[in-house]
Amino acid sequence: MIEKPIDNLSVILKKLKEKLDFYKNDYKNTEANHTDNYNKKYKDDIFSFENEINKFEMGISLINKKQDVLNAFVLMNKTFAENKKGYKEWRLFQIVFIVSEICDIVYSEYHNGNPWYKNNSIDLVDMIYFSTGGGKTETFLGCVVFSMFFDRLRGKTSGTTAFIKYPLRLLTTQQLDRVLVLICQANEIMKENNIKGNLFDVGLLIGKEVSPNQITEEALNKFKGYDIDAFNSIFRKIDYCPICGKEVKVIFNEDLWEMQHQCPSCGVLPVKIIDDEIYRNPTSVIVSSIDKMACIGLFSGFKTIFGKNTGRCSKHGYVWNTNSKCRCSNCNGRILSSDKVKDPVPTLFIQDELHLLNESLGTYDSHYETFLQYYCEFLLNENDRKKIKYIGATATISDFEDHCFNLYMKNGKAFPSNVKNENFYSYVDENDLNRIIIGAALYGGSITDCIKNSIVLMRKIIRIYQKKVNTYYNDFVSLGFSGSKEDLVKCLDDYLISIVYNTSKMDSNNLQTTIQNQGNNELIDSGLECFNIGNITSDEDFNNIKDIMHEIENEKESVLNTYNLILATSAISHGVDEDRFNQIFFYGMPNKTSEYIQSYSRVGRKFTGIVFDVIRIAKNRDKSYLKNFVPYHKFKDLLVESVPIYRWAKMAIYSTLPGIVSAILLQHYNCDGYTKSAHDKILNHTIKYDDLLRIVKAAYGCDGNPDSLMYEEIIEEEIENIYNGLKNNIEQKQFLSAGIASCNTYGKEPMPSLRDVDVTLTAILEEA
Repeated sequence: MIEKPIDNLSVILKKLKEKLDFYKNDYKNTEANHTDNYNKKYKDDIFSFENEINKFEMGISLINKKQDVLNAFVLMNKTFAENKKGYKEWRLFQIVFIVSEICDIVYSEYHNGNPWYKNNSIDLVDMIYFSTGGGKTETFLGCVVFSMFFDRLRGKTSGTTAFIKYPLRLLTTQQLDRVLVLICQANEIMKENNIKGNLFDVGLLIGKEVSPNQITEEALNKFKGYDIDAFNSIFRKIDYCPICGKEVKVIFNEDLWEMQHQCPSCGVLPVKIIDDEIYRNPTSVIVSSIDKMACIGLFSGFKTIFGKNTGRCSKHGYVWNTNSKCRCSNCNGRILSSDKVKDPVPTLFIQDELHLLNESLGTYDSHYETFLQYYCEFLLNENDRKKIKYIGATATISDFEDHCFNLYMKNGKAFPSNVKNENFYSYVDENDLNRIIIGAALYGGSITDCIKNSIVLMRKIIRIYQKKVNTYYNDFVSLGFSGSKEDLVKCLDDYLISIVYNTSKMDSNNLQTTIQNQGNNELIDSGLECFNIGNITSDEDFNNIKDIMHEIENEKESVLNTYNLILATSAISHGVDEDRFNQIFFYGMPNKTSEYIQSYSRVGRKFTGIVFDVIRIAKNRDKSYLKNFVPYHKFKDLLVESVPIYRWAKMAIYSTLPGIVSAILLQHYNCDGYTKSAHDKILNHTIKYDDLLRIVKAAYGCDGNPDSLMYEEIIEEEIENIYNGLKNNIEQKQFLSAGIASCNTYGKEPMPSLRDVDVTLTAILEEA
């Protein structure tokens, strides 16, 4: 794809068209043999596949006709080929998807005045729907890297290109490593090719529990009392340099007022982990937990990501306050007039693990998503307005069209298209065993003892094979193993980590006690090493989980030297990607099929995975899995549950409306975060009631359809209360959030996080 991209892509296009012709001919020849429903689905699937091909062909045409697109495509391929991980080749679906997205990525640059520009799907949510471990992340990161280079080549020398969102904080920080590897390599290529503009960087927006929103002078004085290890344990998000592999240290640069990750050989890494630093100097890519969407209604600095600011400090970056004052302590930099950034709105908004945006989290997020769309298309300065391209990724979802519409009020298109239950880009290799799945039920006895006995027995078997490799080597060779005896010992070492998935934290605690007391004693009696237990649950400290994963990943000898028994709950089901995980035991079956698939997919990434389901025979639901074990696993993908989400849920608007109103006041009307600012702008008619009401309705997607009528009524009532309340509020130092809370129906402030939805009650005990 680097030397002759058009030739290589044209070969793929030819094969795609041949497959399309086959389907069309087959449809004509077999139409009379099938029912109307079958024929309709077949025809619709062919139409979808044809659109997929047309979009791919348009991407090839753009690469062929536009030099900037060709250069960006070649540089993207070099970035993946030459980085530390070294992607030797694209999987077929990956390169087709990336090329197909080009026409949407370049939309803001080329869609006006170009009659040959067509087949874009800028208003669709394109969803990468592929199995776990199939390469979805590399696919959308390919789109990101292409878009970064395209921005620089077309004259966007700074600002944010892509916003990548994850539903879980652990997943967010793990993916930061993968993004940073590509960012560092892209910078090397950018320097080699003398490309103008700022070097690329990545920012982490994840929540103050993991990384603070701002470093104040008071906080800095507190940090000065920490030793180096304590300081790094709090702030270090990248442990090893993605360029040379050396250990990274974190320091705070008081002159630049930045938290910096420093490699002893490579210097400062291009990563920012403090919200305020990202607002002052928006990074090329932002990696964010979905919770942080609530920032729109809390921090006025969020608007700098979209090109709005009131000036620039010569030393510290953008300012956004009405007084144009730098927020950094002891700043002596000059405030300059705002510089103009070309096309400042991020091109791509990417949502990984889309299926996890469900129930209240999905509903709350949907309100912020449609506000952000409206903000970018209609509220920014006219020359900066833009349509955002949405990309989703998931391995387990059902009724995704409904899900996408509830989240974004946009139609969704799954990639790849399936015709006759197959897709062009992959097939099932009957000779390649990916996972062995075994189910068993214990009649009598303790299920805890059953799990303990199973993992102890597995440990004993593997260690016997390793210690007596000369005895068993030929047996493995007869079964297909092709390496040396040393290779076999190393391969077996990757089966020494056992994961136990527990459906409840109580089960996990009981199992840990049993293993520590009985399981380890049995191993000692057999002359074997004890289990070193690590916990991955929602109760576990975030940094502890990160340390567990890093220790396993960076252990160079044997996993017996690190954590080799992971007791987990659903926290392990997403974002835990480790080649050394090859066996998992289920302590009872998860409640959802999607959860089960995601969890067992943690194993078998490198070698054949072993999945052992211990069924709770006392539970009728679990018993049904055992009874239908084979058909259940054969059709499990069809049994994935629909995502429960409804954007028009009645009470949800009362939680999100304060934040949406605050976002409009902060991001659009440039209020400074105090009630007085909104009060003054209402009195001088900068903020008009009719305009505010119209914008709020549009932000929620109210367009007169029956589903939105209830929201329109609530919005009219709440905006009247809030508008009049702010108009009559003469508090000088009251925060805007408190002012909004004082005049809405339920007294709610803007949400600090999309997950912080529980009402806190104070219980007071009194003597009788």
